[in-house]
Amino acid sequence: MISDSSFSKWYAYGIALMIVMIAIGGITRLTDSGLSMVDWEPVAGILPPITNNHWEEEFNHYKQYPEYKEINLDMTLAEFKIIFFWEYLHRMVGRIIGLFFIIPLVYMLFKKRISKNDLKVVLTIILLIISQGLLGWYMVMSGLSQNPFVDHIRLMLHFMMAMILVSYTYLQYLKKCNLNSKKLLMSHKSTLLFFIIVLIQIIFGTFTAGLKAGYIFNTYPLMNNSFFPYEILYNSSLGVFNSLINNLPTVQYIHRTIGLIILLWAIYMFSQAYKEKDEYLDELRLSFLIIIQFLLGVLTLLTSVNIYIALLHQVNATFIIILFIKLIYFKKSNSK
Repeated sequence: MISDSSFSKWYAYGIALMIVMIAIGGITRLTDSGLSMVDWEPVAGILPPITNNHWEEEFNHYKQYPEYKEINLDMTLAEFKIIFFWEYLHRMVGRIIGLFFIIPLVYMLFKKRISKNDLKVVLTIILLIISQGLLGWYMVMSGLSQNPFVDHIRLMLHFMMAMILVSYTYLQYLKKCNLNSKKLLMSHKSTLLFFIIVLIQIIFGTFTAGLKAGYIFNTYPLMNNSFFPYEILYNSSLGVFNSLINNLPTVQYIHRTIGLIILLWAIYMFSQAYKEKDEYLDELRLSFLIIIQFLLGVLTLLTSVNIYIALLHQVNATFIIILFIKLIYFKKSNSK
């Protein structure tokens, strides 16, 4: 059988690839490249256009869809190649991640060197990867009909599936590392509550990104010179629930407010953990990342979504989730 250390290394490299994928996904979104490939061809799509004729054919295909007709009418072939590159790279890395888990699994099955439990774990990871790909295409489809923008709900589902994939893989990595339990600062209930609030914050972050709500009210802490601007109030044309998830000012306000709550919690946790920083190193790291995340969020807003800052903001959210999974894992270990 394959050793636990080999599995842990395999999962670790897989997580690294997933984080790269998330970063490339962020660049794809921030450069408005996600709708450049209008077909989903898991096999044939591996080969990009090579000759000028192929590029012209691909560009002409893109011209039939709303994004070109309503936004990019003046786009040149050279500009199209740039946005095509990022979407192509995003899809290719997704395929690489899938093969990264499928090929070794086939080898282990052929050699009969994998246990039933490990087989279930790896098959679950592969299933999550496939689901992520399907959700990605489901998201892209929303921008290929009448509206030249991807649906922010579908964007949220796509990103949250990425968080689930990373979290599950990292959990398996922890199990294979055989780490010793350690004393933790937060209680089990506090850790879970904090984690749920952070998940809600990430959901509203994806709504903010998908709706492009970060391009309005580019001041902090005030919105339209107010702490409670009238724009965030109930929108009768949308209804109560739709106002919460579709009204741009409301979505940004919720994202700001939850972010401030999490920041205050993180500052308190930082002050407590720092007293015994060697004892509570993971909580110290988590609180530090959250403080950095808040600052990145504010800078993203103030710079009207600077691509580099916004990308760091997205990737850092992944590291926050990973640290939470580690804390929850240790909490569960300590309760046994």
